[in-house]
Amino acid sequence: MIIRACGLNLRAAKATNPLMAQSLALATFTLGVDHWVRIDRTGLTVGYKGAERTTGSNWGGPGWVFLPTRHTQLDVTRPIETRRHFIEFFIWIPQEIAGTPAWILTWWVYEVVGVEATPVQGDGGIVAVGGQEPPTSFRVEDVARIVVNADGEAERLASGAYPRRILLPSPGSR
Repeated sequence: MIIRACGLNLRAAKATNPLMAQSLALATFTLGVDHWVRIDRTGLTVGYKGAERTTGSNWGGPGWVFLPTRHTQLDVTRPIETRRHFIEFFIWIPQEIAGTPAWILTWWVYEVVGVEATPVQGDGGIVAVGGQEPPTSFRVEDVARIVVNADGEAERLASGAYPRRILLPSPGSR
């Protein structure tokens, strides 16, 4: 579980550990100069120009399996020209469908602006697969991604069982 791995890496990031810098780097995404996101069991902590803010989250439930967390950086031209940062979580959640064990792939998305990490449109069910365990290898980019559309705006694309395109409004217009 990537969230668990991030938490373990943060605990290892102590001055007494000779691998302190490497441990901290594994739990942190660098967004720009003096701008980063750290993920641990409590949620996302954003650092920006010396300020920090934590957005709490309840990470996990029974049997949840986290895939690698993804940072997507987009240069959009609408509604204004800017760089946008999205942190994406993909989680297999065990379910039972018609009495059969199954796994539902969910997609949680946060947008980071300055010191704020704000949840944006995610998806509670991109793909469903049957089985006692989730797939051991799965390319999430084949079914879920954030892109710049033809109009220059950020858009969330899901192409699983229920294909959809959802515009991600700029933070000022939410």
